[in-house]
Amino acid sequence: MRKLNLKILALAVSLLILILLIIYADPAKFLAIVAASNYKFLALAFGISTISVLLRVMKWKVLLDGVSFSSIMPVQMLGMTISNFSPGKIAEPIKGVIFKLKEGRAVSSILPSIIWERVIDVVVLVILAMVGAYFFLILDPKFYLISIFVISVFILALVVGLLTMYKKGFGLWIFKILKRLPFTGRLSDSFIKTFQESRVNRSKVAYSFVITIIAWVLEGFVLHYAFLSIGINLSPIILASIFALATLIGIASSLPGGIGSTEVVMTIFLGYFGIEKSLAIVGILLARFLSIWYVNLLGGLSLIYLMKKLNISYKSILG
Repeated sequence: MRKLNLKILALAVSLLILILLIIYADPAKFLAIVAASNYKFLALAFGISTISVLLRVMKWKVLLDGVSFSSIMPVQMLGMTISNFSPGKIAEPIKGVIFKLKEGRAVSSILPSIIWERVIDVVVLVILAMVGAYFFLILDPKFYLISIFVISVFILALVVGLLTMYKKGFGLWIFKILKRLPFTGRLSDSFIKTFQESRVNRSKVAYSFVITIIAWVLEGFVLHYAFLSIGINLSPIILASIFALATLIGIASSLPGGIGSTEVVMTIFLGYFGIEKSLAIVGILLARFLSIWYVNLLGGLSLIYLMKKLNISYKSILG
């Protein structure tokens, strides 16, 4: 009950930040800008976002053996949604449990693919964020230092994740620490053994890496057309890079999925590019509605589908 209350509180904080952003932008002005937006560009942004969503399903599929796109899609959508509502997006491994319920495969054999998927995601984010950080080396050295610190933390996390998978002694040490934590204390020796014996083909990792790069660059195009709909023309690559940097900072904030904090950071970043605050907030929220909240809607629909398909309650899926 306490954990649930903390999750609800964190989500409430995120939603409150979004409300305060709209108030900061002036609600009347905010609504006027939205009403006057070019819906053709928004439709184009929605189409690009849909392609990005499908690529995010594909990037996990290529890491798993013997699964079809249709069977993995609802699991991926629900997993991404759960991740979006968890602090630091740490809950995505729950996909392994969902996939076990659906396909009957051991969680420990699925987990390496999930970890590799997250590793690849972070690698791509770090690469794009470094491009974004470069702009702040010129615009604001203080933000540049903050950016480098955040990027360094994620690089350290990547190193730890890779060593856990490929260095048995280090992995056992990490699992020993994890078993002391209340939410991972049930890790069995057989689970750890299966995890360490499971491997993902390097060519599949490379293939997933390419797909992930395309998916994140497409996020820049979603932002590009969302801003174009309100009359602002910004480079998709610049938007993708500063969005990646804002996403890392948002995840580091420990708010659910970085919701609220990512939007605030993006608003601040865009201010350095001379974008007026009301326009920046409208463009960001439109893009986020077409991306993260679109995914969350698909995740909710996937939960309903899986409950009916597996004939189980939501508690069985969400733990």
